[in-house]
Amino acid sequence: MFHARELVATIPTRIKEFRVQHGLGEQTLSARTGIPEERLRSIESGVSLPSLDDLQRIAVGLGVQLQDLIAPRR
Repeated sequence: MFHARELVATIPTRIKEFRVQHGLGEQTLSARTGIPEERLRSIESGVSLPSLDDLQRIAVGLGVQLQDLIAPRR
């Protein structure tokens, strides 16, 4: 069973992995999402939790589904 705490802990890593896989810098993702670079860095480093709106905007900016960012890996 996957616990909520573990799920929340994986989200920052998944965001960064997808960003790097897509060859995007923080500045580009910021421009695509409208989320300031400082906030993106804070989310990717796990310092702050993304809101649902942040997650949706990040998913769109990365060209992935929201569930790709939050679903446990199989």
